[in-house]
Amino acid sequence: MSSLNQAAKGAVYTSILQAVLRLSTFVLNAVILRYISLEVLGVVNMRLMLLYNTVLFLSREPIRKACLSRLSEGRNWTLIFNLSWISVPIGMCCCLALGLLWLSPSIMAQPDDGSSYTKGVMLFCVATLLELLTEPLWILGQAHQYVTTKVLVEGASQLCKCVFTVIMVMWFPHWGVTALSIANLSYSIVYLFSYYGYFYYHLWLNKTLPINRLQDIFPKAIPGQPSLDAKLRDLALSFCTQSFLKQLLTDGEKYIITYFNFLTFAMQGVYDTINNLGSLVPRFIFQPIEENFSIYFANSLYRGKPANEQPEKEVKVAAEILARLLKLVILVAMIILVFGYSYSFLLLDIYGGQKLTSGDGHKLLRVYCLYILFLAVNGITEGFMFAVMSQEHVDRHNRWLVVFSVLYLMASFVLTWLCGSTGLILANCVNMAIRIICSILFINNFFSTTPFNLLKDCIPSKWLNITFIIIWIATALSEVYISSGQGWMWRLVHVGVGLVCLCWLLLMILFLEQELCQFIYQRLPKRITSKMDFIMKYFFVIQR
Repeated sequence: MSSLNQAAKGAVYTSILQAVLRLSTFVLNAVILRYISLEVLGVVNMRLMLLYNTVLFLSREPIRKACLSRLSEGRNWTLIFNLSWISVPIGMCCCLALGLLWLSPSIMAQPDDGSSYTKGVMLFCVATLLELLTEPLWILGQAHQYVTTKVLVEGASQLCKCVFTVIMVMWFPHWGVTALSIANLSYSIVYLFSYYGYFYYHLWLNKTLPINRLQDIFPKAIPGQPSLDAKLRDLALSFCTQSFLKQLLTDGEKYIITYFNFLTFAMQGVYDTINNLGSLVPRFIFQPIEENFSIYFANSLYRGKPANEQPEKEVKVAAEILARLLKLVILVAMIILVFGYSYSFLLLDIYGGQKLTSGDGHKLLRVYCLYILFLAVNGITEGFMFAVMSQEHVDRHNRWLVVFSVLYLMASFVLTWLCGSTGLILANCVNMAIRIICSILFINNFFSTTPFNLLKDCIPSKWLNITFIIIWIATALSEVYISSGQGWMWRLVHVGVGLVCLCWLLLMILFLEQELCQFIYQRLPKRITSKMDFIMKYFFVIQR
C-alpha cells in the first residue's frame, strides 16, 4: 500500500502546486489583459504555445511512458538513461519541421508584426529543447517518487515566469510577442538549472539512488550489450503513434484554428482566455490525480495480463481505487457544471471586463463547464487503460485513435463553421465521449472475471443527483432575477445564494458519500489531517 499512499501524496501535493500556479496565472492574465492586446494573446497563447506543447509532447511522452512502465522493473538505469536522451534529437527534428511550418505564410495566416513573430517561434523552440535536457532526471525522480522535487522545480520555474511576464508587459509592452516569448523562455531556463542543481547537491546526501554522480545520467555504451533495451524501445515506438494521435485529439481544435483561420487573432485571444479559465480545475485537480494514479496502476498491475492472472489483492484494491477516483472527479465536475452555468458571466466581467463579456464569452465558458465533465472521466479511464494495456492492445488502440482523430477533426470543422468558437468545445465533448466509451469497454473486459462493476460503483447517489438539479435551478433563477439588478450589491446577493447552495451541497456529499469521503481523508498528507482529525472522526462516528 506504500505505492498507493505515495500516489495519493503525489496527487495532493501536485494538486496544491497546480492550484497555486494556476491561480497565480489566473491573476497574471488579468493583469496582462490591461497591457497587451487580444491579438498578441491570440498569437502567443494559441499559436506559439501550440508549437511548444506539440514539440514537448511528441518528444518526451512516449519515452516517459516506456521508462516508467513495469516492464522496466529490475531497471538497468544506463539503458533507461540512454533511451531518455533520445527525446532531445526527436525534439530538434520537431523544432526544425514545425518551426518552418509555423513560419510559412503560404500555410498559416501571419500576424502583422512578422519580425516579432519570427523571434517568438525561435524562442519557443529553444525553450522546448532546454526542457528536454532534463528528461533523464525527471524520469529518475518519478521512478523514486520524489514528489516534492517536481513540485518545487515547477513552482520556482512558474514563479520566475510570472515575474518576468509582469516586467516585460509593463516595461516593454511595445515588444509584443517577443516580450511574452522571453518570459516563457525564463521558465525553461529555471526549470533546467533547478533540476540539475537539485540532483547535483542531493547526490551528496542520498546514497540510495542508482547513480553516484551527475555524469552517470549521460548516454554511454555498454561493452558487449546493446545501448537500448529492446522491449522498452519497442514499447516507446508503440507509444509514439499513440502520442501523436492523442496530441491531435487533445489540441485538435487549436490546429484547426491555426490552419484554417476560422477565427481572427483577437477572437483566438478570447477563446484562449476562456480555455485557460475553464482548464484551471482540470489542470490542478484532475491532471495530478491522473498522472500519479496512472503510475500507481502501472506499478501495481502487470501490463498485458487480465485480472484473473494478476495478484488478487492488487486487483481488488485497483478496482476500488478506480471506482472512487471516478466518483470523486465526477462530483467535482458536476459542481463546476452546476455553478459554472450561473456564474460564468459574473466571473468574466470581474476578470476581463467588456473585452470578454461583450461577445459570447460567457456562453463559451458555460459550454466549457460541460466539457470539464468529459475531461474528468476520460483522464481517469484512459490513465488506467494505458497503464495495463499490452503492447498488442496499444497498437490496436492506435488504429482506433486514427478513426477517432478523423471523426474529431470532421466534427470540429463542421461545428466550428456552424457555431463558431463554441463548436470547438462541442467537438471536444464528442471526442471525449467516444474515448470514454472505448476506455470503459476495455475496463469492463479487464474486470470481466471479477464482481467489479465500474458504472454501478462510480455513479453518485440518486439523492445527490436530485440535489444537483435543485441547486442548478436555484442559481439559474438567482442569475435571472437577482444578478440582473443594477450595482454590485445585487451581484453580492447572487454570490451569497451560490455560497449557501455550495455549503448545502458539500454537506449532502458528506452525508451520502461516506466511503468516498473516508477514502479521501485517509490519503491526505498527515500535515493536513492532523488538524482535521477530531472534527472528521467526530463526524464519521455520528454518521455510523
